[in-house]
Amino acid sequence: MTSVNKFERPSQLEGCSLAIGIQRTSTGGHIGLYYRPESSPVFFLHLAFHNRLRSDPIDGEYGWIECPGLSPDEAEDIGLWLAEVWARNGNRIPYGINYWRGAHFRRDGTFIPSPNGDGLTCATLVVALFEGYGLPIIDTATWPVRLSDRKFQKLIVDTLEQDWLARKDANHAQRIQQQKTHIGHAARFRPAEVASAFSVWNRSLVKFDDARAGGKQIVLSLKRLGL
Repeated sequence: MTSVNKFERPSQLEGCSLAIGIQRTSTGGHIGLYYRPESSPVFFLHLAFHNRLRSDPIDGEYGWIECPGLSPDEAEDIGLWLAEVWARNGNRIPYGINYWRGAHFRRDGTFIPSPNGDGLTCATLVVALFEGYGLPIIDTATWPVRLSDRKFQKLIVDTLEQDWLARKDANHAQRIQQQKTHIGHAARFRPAEVASAFSVWNRSLVKFDDARAGGKQIVLSLKRLGL
């Protein structure tokens, strides 16, 4: 069973170069990566929303999960690479509900959107980062389109539309129409399922059924921890 730890003090993450950070939200959860570049403090890299990639100090409102499949050297190197991702991209990562393999990170840390401009969610950011580093975690082809995700997708697209209108985005009409075509047709990578895959990965791609079972346990653990 995946161990979910409640962050209570910085010393909990001493010697830990990389971990998942996750919390429950009204829309089903939020996820990111705790990383420590060399001897620096621990930061939390996550996609808050459209063009809002953030690298924040650690936060006690999140649970954290380690990835035993990574060697200490790999975890340390990925932590350094995430610092490069933040330095190269700043907050400029687009949001989108359809995860295309065309959206990816180059090995130098630069984000490349898909040919049609689709971006990422908080969960697919984690997926894309590991793929970009060269250690893919999940078998994306096994993720189904679920009717139960349609409500979430519509809510996100409606919120994106309001966000882009407020920003006076010149391309907002085209962007919104594009996102609307994905509602009910795109597979959703739920934060707890991605966290579950991260926690059990052992050099083989994690399939949907395995990630879903562990994801349910992670949600229950977060509830018990009050997160």
